[in-house]
Amino acid sequence: MPVLYLLRHAKSTWENAGLSDHDRPLNERGLHAAPMIGKWLRENAPSLDQALVSSATRAQETWELVAAELKTRPAVTIDRSFYLAGQHQLLAALRMVDPSAETCLMIAHNPDLQQLALSLSDDLQSKGRRSLQKKFPTAGLAVLSFHGAWSDLDTGSTRLTDFIRPRDIS
Repeated sequence: MPVLYLLRHAKSTWENAGLSDHDRPLNERGLHAAPMIGKWLRENAPSLDQALVSSATRAQETWELVAAELKTRPAVTIDRSFYLAGQHQLLAALRMVDPSAETCLMIAHNPDLQQLALSLSDDLQSKGRRSLQKKFPTAGLAVLSFHGAWSDLDTGSTRLTDFIRPRDIS
C-alpha cells in the first residue's frame, strides 16, 4: 500500500525585508522542528523512495534537516513548480511518482498542501482530519495511505492515517 507524506516547510523568518518570499530561510523554531520530523520519519517510515521538494529556500532547508535524520536518502526532485502552485499542480506531480515507489515525501507550502491533503482524504470525520482542517502548521506532516497507483491519486482516494505536528512530538 503506497504511503504519501505531505510536509509543510518548517517555520521561516521575516527578518530580512529585502528577501523575496521564495528566498526566505528558516528561523530558530524551524531549525528545531525540521529535525524532529526527520526523527519521526526515521522511526515511523523506515524508508522513503522519493522526495519532491519546492525550490523555495525554506523548503530546501527543511528537506536537508529532515534528510539528515533519515537512515537513507531517497531520490529527490527539487522543483520551482511546487512553490505556491496550487493543489492541482502538486497532485499532477504526485501522479508522476515512479510507479515502483511505495513511499513519497512532498515538501511544499500552504494553502496548497492543506487543500491537497483534505481533498485526497476520504475520511471526513477523523480526529486527524479535524485538526488538519483547523490548521496545517509549519513542519506539520500529513500521512496518507492508499491502494492503487500514484497515477490514480484523486479526490477521496486516500486515508489520512496520521497528522503530526511538531508540538505533538517535542
